[in-house]
Amino acid sequence: INIGTDLLQPFGLLINKSGGYCVKGDINLKNSFFPSLEFGYSDINKTFKSGIHCLASGSYGKVGLNIPITSSGAKAENMFFIGLHYGLATVKYDLNNLFFSDSYWENSVTSFSNQKALVGWYEGTVGLRVQIIGPISMGWAVQYKSPLNVKYGTNSNPAYVPGYGQFNDPNVT
Repeated sequence: INIGTDLLQPFGLLINKSGGYCVKGDINLKNSFFPSLEFGYSDINKTFKSGIHCLASGSYGKVGLNIPITSSGAKAENMFFIGLHYGLATVKYDLNNLFFSDSYWENSVTSFSNQKALVGWYEGTVGLRVQIIGPISMGWAVQYKSPLNVKYGTNSNPAYVPGYGQFNDPNVT
């Protein structure tokens, strides 16, 4: 059983105004399959280039399967892997400084507060995990994410989804 966390996520507020924490784990099944589970919380307080200000927070969970392409060590301590995961997040968000241009109603700026959304997505993963010393490993992963099911807020779509990131389709992190 491997248990870990994303060490960069708590420092995200310093870099890109989003941060959080997560706990993830996987189980080694005969060095061939690694079912995985991840839970976390994240938030954002950011003004985008368009001028829209987003304040969002929520929790998420992911379940999936990683398969080693190549591995070494008796317990696959070092491996290059691919994976497929499903993520689900709840998010509460505010969107401010939204600009609408309309020939009938003229131009207007508005805000949507206390919006809630439920987002499900799939993600394809390619990653590397390397044993550093004893039971400590480090690694990285590239994730391709795309929404599957979304229950939007009453007036808007979320700009940011915990565990997913900026709500683009697709999103590569």
